[in-house]
This record gives sequence, structure tokens and C-alpha cells, in this order.
Amino acid sequence: MSKSIFNMLDEKPKDLAGLVAILFKAQTDSHITHLLQRKKLLREHNAMNDFYSDIEDLVDSFAETAMSHSLITDITVPGSSEITDTVKYFEELYSKVESYRKMLSSHPFLISKLDDIQELISQTLYRLKFIQS
Repeated sequence: MSKSIFNMLDEKPKDLAGLVAILFKAQTDSHITHLLQRKKLLREHNAMNDFYSDIEDLVDSFAETAMSHSLITDITVPGSSEITDTVKYFEELYSKVESYRKMLSSHPFLISKLDDIQELISQTLYRLKFIQS
């Protein structure tokens, strides 16, 4: 079940460490879902693989850049689990990532990194919605 991320998504953004934690969790959740493949759908298998493979460098770059300006001092990642509804999960993840944008107004160099993360989430949604197995 993926209830834990949906609970996190209900929270208001507090700091950029929360964004990094959510993205690390999403990476692990998608990897678990990729491995378990309960739906036996090739499009989902491939979409999860592409997401968990590509998000790592994007999150790493975002976190390191934010940390260099003391915007992140600690990161705690919540427990991970299988994603039961991948489309809903990634739609909510996209919205949650967007909610952090206003925190970046005084650090515009991080906005392009956030854009790259949202682009990957959007590509994942496209693969889940429009690619047939």
C-alpha cells in the first residue's frame, strides 16, 4: 500500500528537506513496485524503472545545491511501500512537488532543477497513461 506518501502529501511544505525526503521515498516506492509487478504490465514495469533510475541524479543535484546554501541541514526518509495506484501516486507527487515552488523564489537557480524533476514525473505519467503493454 502507498498510504504513507499520501499522508505526507497532505502536509503543508515546511522546508526543502521535506521535498527531498518525498522524492527519495518515491524513488524507493517505484523500485519496489517495479520489482513486485503485481499488475504484470510492461508499461508500468518500464515506467517505474525509468523513474527510479532517473530521479536519483535529479534529487542528488537538487539536494546538494540546496545544502550548499544551507537550505537543507537534515534529511529523514519515511518508510517505503508498493504503489497500488501508480497514476494517482504520480499525479499527487507532481502536485506536491509543485507546492514547494514558492519556497524557491529567493533561489531561482533551484527552480530549473525542480522543473527537471516535474518533467520526469510528467514523463512517467505519460508512460503510465498512454503507452500500451
